[in-house]
Amino acid sequence: MPRHLISDALEWINEIPTVPTHYLAKPVPRELLEALFNILLYRRLTPVSFMASRTVLIPKEGDRRDPNNWRPITIGSAIQRLLHRIIARRLQAAVDLHPNQRGFAEVDGTLANTLVLDTYIKSRRIQGKSYNVLSLDVRKAFDTVSREAIHLAMMRLGVPTAMRDYIESTFRDAYTTINVGAQHSREIRLKRGVKQGDPLSPILFSMLLDELIDDLNNTNCGGTLPSGHRVAALAFADDLLLLQDQDVHVPEALDIVNTYFRLRGMTINPGKCISIAAATIQGKSVPRSRPIFKVHGKFVPVLRDLNTFKYLGLQYSNTGADKPSVFNLVKWLANLHKAPLKPDQKLAMLKRHIIPKLHYGLQTPNITGQILSEADRLIRKAVRRVLHLSVHTGSQFLYAAIRDGGLGIPQLRYHIPDVLRRRLENLSRDDSLAKAMLASPGPAAEFRQRVSVLAARGPPQAYWREQVATRPFSRGLEDCAHDAASREWLLRTPAGWTGRDFVRAAQLRTGNLPTMGLPYIPRERRRCRAGCERVESVSHILQACPVTHFERIKRHDEIVRKIAAHCRKRGWTTEVEPRIYHQDGQLFIPDLAVHLAAESILVCDVQVCWEGHRTLAESWQNKKLVYDHPRFREAAARRWAGSRIAISPLVLGARGVWPRSNAETAALLQLPKTIKGSCIQSCLKWGSSIHKIFMASVWKHGPRPAHHHQPRPPEGQATANTGTLQSGRPALSHSRKKRKRQLTPTQRAPSLAIPPAGASLDN
Repeated sequence: MPRHLISDALEWINEIPTVPTHYLAKPVPRELLEALFNILLYRRLTPVSFMASRTVLIPKEGDRRDPNNWRPITIGSAIQRLLHRIIARRLQAAVDLHPNQRGFAEVDGTLANTLVLDTYIKSRRIQGKSYNVLSLDVRKAFDTVSREAIHLAMMRLGVPTAMRDYIESTFRDAYTTINVGAQHSREIRLKRGVKQGDPLSPILFSMLLDELIDDLNNTNCGGTLPSGHRVAALAFADDLLLLQDQDVHVPEALDIVNTYFRLRGMTINPGKCISIAAATIQGKSVPRSRPIFKVHGKFVPVLRDLNTFKYLGLQYSNTGADKPSVFNLVKWLANLHKAPLKPDQKLAMLKRHIIPKLHYGLQTPNITGQILSEADRLIRKAVRRVLHLSVHTGSQFLYAAIRDGGLGIPQLRYHIPDVLRRRLENLSRDDSLAKAMLASPGPAAEFRQRVSVLAARGPPQAYWREQVATRPFSRGLEDCAHDAASREWLLRTPAGWTGRDFVRAAQLRTGNLPTMGLPYIPRERRRCRAGCERVESVSHILQACPVTHFERIKRHDEIVRKIAAHCRKRGWTTEVEPRIYHQDGQLFIPDLAVHLAAESILVCDVQVCWEGHRTLAESWQNKKLVYDHPRFREAAARRWAGSRIAISPLVLGARGVWPRSNAETAALLQLPKTIKGSCIQSCLKWGSSIHKIFMASVWKHGPRPAHHHQPRPPEGQATANTGTLQSGRPALSHSRKKRKRQLTPTQRAPSLAIPPAGASLDN
């Protein structure tokens, strides 16, 4: 190690107590950390600044005047935690712990232990044999273990002397202060137990219990599994289970446990222990209703028929793992509905907190498709309620990932079995006991078979991605995967958006804006109420209906202004709608002509298209062909002599999709993600506004006849013998006031203004 690094590390150690707190949050060179860590391990010491920690009290449920209803959280040095995390990983790989201690191990310990417990109880009941299960609670296990016991455990497992000395130095003179608001307690010396929040604490405690688990499994009969294996003790950190086939072996196992803990400064709390005991009566397993086992002279409570106990977060009864319930989900969704939150906040709360809280509890050996489907039904109902979606909303809009065009709601019916299938595959590879159970006939093998049937469809995201791309109402939204701007608004609500803006954008994305073109409306009533000869769909209202023509122009112009403002900010001369004449008089008016560096000009035309049967890539190519031909290039060369002309359009989806075909234009214009997101927001908000204007018009003036929007004839041309123009409107006088008097309220609707004949409706 270079000598200057050693001196720098020693100097840095001396400065730690005096530097400001924010100094430690700054990046530290890797070489300096390596030098510091090697010095500490070589010298077998811990700096004085690493001895200090602070404890914050987090309230639990119940009376806050009771000290037991507060949970202490201790925070130590971040640099020391980093070093101890490295040491813990190396110790985990070096020491040989008993396989029945699965806490903090490189194996899915929660699934393995729950599978062993469930398999043992169910198999003994099926065979009509007796069984005994004791769940033991060690009183403040991590806080009361003696330091001498930790030293002996490390010696037993062959931890090197230098490493033992360093670990013991971290306990020496360690102290904490309790912080309550702005008040601080005096320094409290930590004379026993392992340090809370220290990455070394779990592996040290596992090493401490290793001898006990080894003794129990080697000297006791234990419980018999269908695979023929015997298990006397299961541990996950300080959660300890004893399994015995016969009642007579339980007191012997309890004596071993009590003696072991007493010698190491720990004790069992009989009031928080629980037992499941069943005897064989007439060839059947009958649960006992009276306690028969004692700890410290007190009976261990027995689990009765209608009661359950919690082990590793799951509920267990006399019959094994309990079936999961949607009771908590109903309560959580009711609280979510009553919460004073915006719709986007409620959706985020549902996706980030409520649904993840369900995941672990649903991954039990007794899971069924019916329970998962019921949970999905409740979640769908909540999402539709929050976003005001129709009951006819396609499932692909809800369950597809956000990058695939959906809302990213997990479908538990297929997501949970797929997760369980992968967990079981990994467990059978990493744990020999679990592999034997899953391969032997019995409850574990049946559970694996049931999971395989439930997960037969495979990963749900691939299925819903295909559904989005093939269903008529969602086709085109799969292009959301090509650029993050298409989905950013669903992950982080744009600044300035109200809850209504978010709901309307979600309704536009999922096809829920109210129209007469929905499938459940009779076919004869689906015609556009503004008098068009087309089905009144969202795409028709936003892209083709003459009633919304001028609003579409405003949407288009707003996007053009944003692109032009960005180009001017970059220092490029930008012409908006330049008039370019061919030598024979033909006129071209592209949206933008941007004078880039090095005498090059980018001609960019902006268009908002519907994501549907025609892909946005095809629309982009068609838009490019409007100007990428010899006649326009001749006119452009005549207008900007000596400049290189590049033609690259910009096409956006009306439902807020930025296609991959825009990559060339975005690269030439150096468009950042903020500009892309702003253009997408314009599409979404204008889509909502266009729909509202259409609905206001048809509700105010009623449906129009089918011929209402025929092209207007030349000025003054009237049909014979009728006194009306070809458009069907009454002939108007030259007086403005008289003309207003002759028009009916329906004909005076400003939103029904008819665009000139031949005007484009796709802008």
